Amino acid sequence: MGPRKPSPDSIARIVDSMDSEGLREALSEINHRLRRNKVLDESPWALRFVALDGHEFFSQ
Repeated sequence: MGPRKPSPDSIARIVDSMDSEGLREALSEINHRLRRNKVLDESPWALRFVALDGHEFFSQ
């Protein structure tokens, strides 16, 4: 990134240019798998937060 942080306008422009549909589909698939495998409990809340790490050293 360098010594200067990007401005909020730059961040907004970059995020706006990204294709969010692929990310949305990936997150939906991950959520579906986690619920099917009973990793995520049933929740009365409509929204949930899950942190994902992009590094995979071992796969099951």
